[in-house]
Formats: sequence, structure tokens, C-alpha cells
Amino acid sequence: MPNKAESSQKLLDTVNRGNKEAVKNLLKLGPNEIDVNAKDNDGETALHCAVKWHYIEIIRALLKDERIDVNAKDNGDQTALHYAMVFARNENRVEIVTLLLDKKADINAQNIYGKTALDFASRNGHEDVIEMLQERMSQQASSASELPPSPPTTEERLGASETPPPPPPSEARLGASETPPPPPTTEARSGESETQPSSRPSGAILLNNNKGLGNSGEGPSSKGSGPKR
Repeated sequence: MPNKAESSQKLLDTVNRGNKEAVKNLLKLGPNEIDVNAKDNDGETALHCAVKWHYIEIIRALLKDERIDVNAKDNGDQTALHYAMVFARNENRVEIVTLLLDKKADINAQNIYGKTALDFASRNGHEDVIEMLQERMSQQASSASELPPSPPTTEERLGASETPPPPPPSEARLGASETPPPPPTTEARSGESETQPSSRPSGAILLNNNKGLGNSGEGPSSKGSGPKR
């Protein structure tokens, strides 16, 4: 298996030399064998280099590889689209820009100075691509506005006011006024007014009755109680 770092560096060198067939062969290597987005000391990828040297066939070969990051940035945060506005020749600038845009190159990407590819095109007077960039920007804005809204989240569907309240605790459900009273005691159930009379009077009542009976003379006396002869 080829060394990944060596293969990645070889891709950069091969692109800079403009060797189209060697580039195609290197792109056949798997992800564990080559990094197609490897960068040199300036942060340039193979795509940056191909655009800088305006190698159309190599640009096409690179962009056919799904692993290529069309929006990779160099050390100055410039993309391959920035490079097309600076390095591409007049005769192939439109074609290079078209290839990059068809692969979803970010028109609004900014370098470290906040400049976009459109800024570079305007500064350099590239009227042939200014209109193209503006048209693509309008298309992107229209596509974004036509996207369906994201489905609402569960919280948004319920809403704060519609969230069902938590069930009340047992105390809150019964309430203080609804708390069942404790069972009455034996004394409370019978009550003083309902006290059953004793089957036998108390000793004081017996004494009073005997005394009363003895003093009033209403009862038969013990003397002469027997019959007369």
C-alpha cells in the first residue's frame, strides 16, 4: 500500500507539473492511500494549484472526484473560486468558473480581508463572470426562500400554555377541608349524656334512702310489727 503522505505530496507535485494522466492515476487510490485535499506550505490544495495554472483537464478530473473539497481555503482563506478571478486567463476563465460553480463553490466565501470572488472579479474588471456570479447568487437566494419550513419541535407544537400540568399530589387532590376525619374514640361515640345507668345505685343513694325511710315513719316500724294477740 502506498504511503498516504507521499501519495498526497505526489498529487500536488504532479498537478503543478501539469501531468494529467499521472493525476488521474493518483486519484484512483483509496482514501487510506491518498488525501486529495492535502495542502502545501501555502495552504493550497491540488485544486488551487490546477486553477492557478489554469489546467482545464486537470480541474475537470479533480472535480469528478467526490472527495474534493471545492471550498477548501489556503492560508489567506481564499478558495479556488478566488483563484479563478486572479489567475485564470481570459479565454478559459468562464469555463473554470462554471466548473467550480457547478460543484457548489461558495460564492460568498470571504478571504482574510473579507473579499469574495465577486469582489475580485469587479476589481479586475472581469465582466464575463460578474454577471454569472450575480445570477448564481440570485438563484441560490431563490432556492433558499423556496425551501419548506422545518417541522416544529414537540415543544413548539404543544406550546408553553398547552403543556399538560403535572398531576397534583394526594394532599392537593383531597384538600385540607376534604381530609377524612379520624374515627371517634369510644368516649366520643358514647358521650356523657348517653351514659347507660348502672344496674345498681351508688352507696350514697342507698344510705340516704335508708335514713330517710327510718326517720319519716312512712315505713313499717321494727317495733310492734308483729300481729296483736
